[in-house]
Amino acid sequence: MKIESLSMRIMKVWKKTQAITMTYIIVVAAGPFQFAKINPVITTKSGAYQTEEGCLSLEGARPCIRYQEIEVDYLDQNFKKQHGKYSGWTAQIIQHEIDNCN
Repeated sequence: MKIESLSMRIMKVWKKTQAITMTYIIVVAAGPFQFAKINPVITTKSGAYQTEEGCLSLEGARPCIRYQEIEVDYLDQNFKKQHGKYSGWTAQIIQHEIDNCN
């Protein structure tokens, strides 16, 4: 599913139900995988490491601490509670996107 159609699907479901307060959505496109997380919260993290990241919102690279493995609670595109475990590059992307929302 393309990111645009995924976002539109989420908004259609939200407009029908409006059962939750939507704080933020992150959409991750990592290789062939595209997924959205509504109101993601990192609940567990391990394997801290120092790295530098760039961002489209800010010029240049900035140092940051990331975690090799994370667990995240979130709502899926149908507003159902989910829990996921992520590691490596995908974990780093999710952490970066959550930081952008805070």
